[in-house]
Amino acid sequence: MTWFDRLFPTLMLLMPLAIALGSKRHERLSREDAGPLMRRLVWATLGLVALTIGVQFLLEATHESRTGLRAAWPVVMAVIGFQFLWFKRAVPALGARDPGWRPPQESPVRSASLAPRHLDGALPPWIWVTSWMTFALMVAATAWAISEGAPLLIALGLAFFPGFAFGARSSAFEPATLDPGGSLELQASYRELRLAKARGFLMLGLVGSAVFAVTAVFVVVKPEYAVHWGAYGGATVGLLGGLFGLMGSLMRARANRLLAETLDEQSAPHA
Repeated sequence: MTWFDRLFPTLMLLMPLAIALGSKRHERLSREDAGPLMRRLVWATLGLVALTIGVQFLLEATHESRTGLRAAWPVVMAVIGFQFLWFKRAVPALGARDPGWRPPQESPVRSASLAPRHLDGALPPWIWVTSWMTFALMVAATAWAISEGAPLLIALGLAFFPGFAFGARSSAFEPATLDPGGSLELQASYRELRLAKARGFLMLGLVGSAVFAVTAVFVVVKPEYAVHWGAYGGATVGLLGGLFGLMGSLMRARANRLLAETLDEQSAPHA
């Protein structure tokens, strides 16, 4: 029995419910009853948490070693259960409470900014230079470790950074749906979202590649630390990725809410 087997899946399964309960209900914009959808989310969450813990107790009683299904069960239930609760239960409830969680209403005039998005959505050059220099050090350290006996396969972990760097650059060109009035607040919200996504992609790429590079070095200089560093480093990348996704969802919901508010104001009859 470890704290991971109890806390990790339970916290992951409770997160969609916590986000739904913490969201503010916008009565003026949301004209739906979220009550039944919230109740479905609550009961589904309680049921999956009980199932996860119950099966884990059963596996511990029937399997002496923490291997196979007993070891995989918490992770499998955390990942699959979270996906089900979030997309099938939490998102519909959030959409009823807050229109920002629904796909944005399309503007009858135009649906995207005509301005060159890369001019206000790109990261400063010094961030890119520093990031690529750091990555070059990781490549050098990994190459040295492999030459000293570290497995060649570990070099695949270096692909984290180039892949996420591409995501960081692509996020600068993400289209921004605008209302016909060209709300400056809405434009600023999309700009903040693009910059946050670019920073997040770059951070995840660096951390992911660093985990593999340091693991490769530990395989050579401190083999007893390599497994622990790889395990904890991988878990850290996973948690950071989850936080990054949650942050992006919250910022996206804010932008969609602003769009719904501006369109609602424009469609309201004027005295």
